[in-house]
Amino acid sequence: MQRTYSRGKGQDAIRPPTPGQRSAQASAFNVRLANPFLGPERQKGWDGGVDVILGRWGVIGATYYHQIARDLIQFVVVDPTSSPQLVQYQNVGRVKNSGFEFEGTINVGMVQLRGQFAITKSRVQQLAPDYTGELIVGDQVTIVPRHTAGLSVTLTPEQTNITGGLTYVGSWTNLDRFAQFSCFGGTGPCQASTRGYLKRYDGFVKFNLSISRQLSPALSGFLAVDDLTNNATTEFWNQVAVPGRVGMLGIRVSY
Repeated sequence: MQRTYSRGKGQDAIRPPTPGQRSAQASAFNVRLANPFLGPERQKGWDGGVDVILGRWGVIGATYYHQIARDLIQFVVVDPTSSPQLVQYQNVGRVKNSGFEFEGTINVGMVQLRGQFAITKSRVQQLAPDYTGELIVGDQVTIVPRHTAGLSVTLTPEQTNITGGLTYVGSWTNLDRFAQFSCFGGTGPCQASTRGYLKRYDGFVKFNLSISRQLSPALSGFLAVDDLTNNATTEFWNQVAVPGRVGMLGIRVSY
């Protein structure tokens, strides 16, 4: 058994607004207000970890990170009761990002097991003076789940590769678009602020399967199925349709 330790290292990154985020724009769905004072996102922090190498059996690793993000850019609904909506890109303020990431690979004969688990804490520490969005100090940032995980098992019998896997995403917070649209259409109550439309979305597990077979030196066949159980659970917010199970069957030719 071999242990490999990595020392913590500092990181400092800057990401400017994308072209057009400062400017005004109008569409049938919303009116975007200009924000000439929109600043770049800045992130500074460190991370450190350890890997345990298990010889030919595989490797297991763990990492901890601690970062401060300043002026994160968010798409903000300025007036949730207007139709079309008034929106704007704004800097949120200061956000503390910290957490653990665990991952490992184990090999036993024709079987390979790979896994990953992450704990993410992304909390608002301070709001920018001009921020008018739904977040307040202490909130977990929207769309960021506290827990995520993945697991895959690969079998490699002669000329064949079979991989089954799962993805887990824990619960997260985002806007309830159905409630907002009900307000706009006059079929449901309207909230006094965008924060009133925040919704806790349930976590989910989705499975996938892939099989490939070498038929000849130049020919192979494959089958891949995403979302094997056809899980229709929301993945981002309830405005976006979930595609459900998708399968693909094909032949690869190399020459």
